[in-house]
Amino acid sequence: GGAIITNNKKLSFLAKHLSTTSKIKHPYEYIHDDIGYNYRLPNLNAALGCAQMELLEKFIQSKRKIAKKYKEFLHSSELDFFTEPKNSRSNYWLNAVICPDHEIRDSLLIETNNSGIMTRPAWKLMHKLPMYSNLPRGDLSNSEFFEDRLVNIPNWISVIAIVVAMATFNIIGSKISSYYNKFATAITLLGLALVIAFCIPDWGEVAYFEMGDEGFTGILAGSALIFFSYVGFEDLVKMAEETKEPKKVLPKGVLFSGIIVFLLYVMIAISAVSTFSAGELAQKDGPLAAIIESQWGQIGGTVLVIVALFATSKTILSNILGTSRLLYDVARDSEISWLKKFTTLSGVGEKTPNYAIIAIAIVTIAFGLIGNLKIVASISNIFVFGLFGMVNVALLRYRKNHKGKEEKDIFKIPLNINNIPIPTVLALISILILFGFNIYNLLQGNA
Repeated sequence: GGAIITNNKKLSFLAKHLSTTSKIKHPYEYIHDDIGYNYRLPNLNAALGCAQMELLEKFIQSKRKIAKKYKEFLHSSELDFFTEPKNSRSNYWLNAVICPDHEIRDSLLIETNNSGIMTRPAWKLMHKLPMYSNLPRGDLSNSEFFEDRLVNIPNWISVIAIVVAMATFNIIGSKISSYYNKFATAITLLGLALVIAFCIPDWGEVAYFEMGDEGFTGILAGSALIFFSYVGFEDLVKMAEETKEPKKVLPKGVLFSGIIVFLLYVMIAISAVSTFSAGELAQKDGPLAAIIESQWGQIGGTVLVIVALFATSKTILSNILGTSRLLYDVARDSEISWLKKFTTLSGVGEKTPNYAIIAIAIVTIAFGLIGNLKIVASISNIFVFGLFGMVNVALLRYRKNHKGKEEKDIFKIPLNINNIPIPTVLALISILILFGFNIYNLLQGNA
């Protein structure tokens, strides 16, 4: 299958002539001046093709993101993920790995298919099929090399593998999860620091405060989308029962980490627009990787791919860790019998809610298989905005109902009027505005 697209009239005429049996126009004679083919495109297929062309870029971006995940996941393995050559842009219609030899290829095919993961070898070479085996052919050693080693892999396996690995860390115990989270966070911070360090010489060459074409609407719509970057801060609260002096430590932890991350994001944003224009960044499959690659070459791009793998995995780890504890708390306090299963602490690991972790991992995989990060972010933001909004409402209600209550050794939000914290009111208003623009992103297709 396929299509020919050209702006050359002669080539267009020739393609149409050959695809319509090479028949010469004549009032009554059937004359064919070349070997022709009956490859005419029906009107229905043409209409479908035109409609698909409008979505082509989204399809390609989705496929390229899947390929990027495979590349990150298989980076240190003996399997060589098949990537695009330099100065080209692949649509990654088919993802494949090259095995070291034929035996490993067969072993991989057997193991994956026995586990319910459909992988396939390369197509059988034409000269090895019975009806073509005796026909003349040239040197096909390269084709035979890849036939012996190439395995086509499904688009969803890397998502499942990363989530399962992070769920396993959580089941083993929160201490192990914490160790990995610290290590992955350190790697991520080093990677971001690397991007900033390489881009600092370019700072100041762009009008940073120049308004875009969308004006304030674009700023608010963008703010609603990037709120997804702050997912994880609410997980700190979910770990309150496993924290010493939570009333004092957790609020400060949330605030300090929020300020640090805000500063990092601002510096990354300045670095990004100092290297590429907003339009160019929008066309990049991996903007940060493209930025560091433009500054440090292919080595920098490879390093950031590894950093991205750690950043993604630690985010998944934290979400599974925090949300499984929340599910555990809900199940523990609920009167619904089937929910009590999620309070089970026995099994693998060190007193961890195994069933709750597995349930959250399954939900995470379902979101991951959507494929489009912007859609996932916008859908997730609906729940996150709802959660953040309810927390702020709960705080305002608590302050109203406990005006005269004073506790020692706790953190208290400053700037209060009649025991109502002004920052909380402003935060609630901001959440409502951004929630509206998050819905706007989904309806307008910006997600």
